[in-house]
Amino acid sequence: MTGLEAIAFTIIKGFAGILINLWTVNTDIHIENAPKWYQIPDKKNACVYTSDTGGYSAIDSAKNMAGAKINEKIVDILTIAVSDNTENLTGDEKDYVEAILKDDNLNTFVKKNITFPKIAYDSDINTAFVKACVDYDKIIEYQKNRMINIARSISIYRSEKSFDELDTQSVDDDWDIDKIIDDYR
Repeated sequence: MTGLEAIAFTIIKGFAGILINLWTVNTDIHIENAPKWYQIPDKKNACVYTSDTGGYSAIDSAKNMAGAKINEKIVDILTIAVSDNTENLTGDEKDYVEAILKDDNLNTFVKKNITFPKIAYDSDINTAFVKACVDYDKIIEYQKNRMINIARSISIYRSEKSFDELDTQSVDDDWDIDKIIDDYR
């Protein structure tokens, strides 16, 4: 296991624990007129609950807010996992951690994997209630694959950089190649 892979393993292990522990915190929030299922934690999925007022378009608005809320929570949890599990990093390791924290594809991942197991619209109060979820295992697998791919990219970059450095180095004219070879005979 390379240094970057070890960092990835440590971060993903911390991420998984924090993800499940923080997301399943049982909150006792009562929202007047909300459905009974609203704000009840799900043990298998990372779920968020949103609501919006208005006509039936409030359903789509609440669904969009849910996707943004899931993105935000994943970023927050990843930031905590990185902060808790990385100290005294070197240059490439710092670059690696910065790359982990910058995820341009998270929104697409959430859109592809989000489900809406509960949606309710209360016409008496013109309010939509949404439960939106992404499976914990999918989130963890997504982050694990990202970290491995980033580590590979940095390793490839390091290798290419090393070869470039070797190509640009010149042999000192004072070196006597024949003498060096004879010393090993």
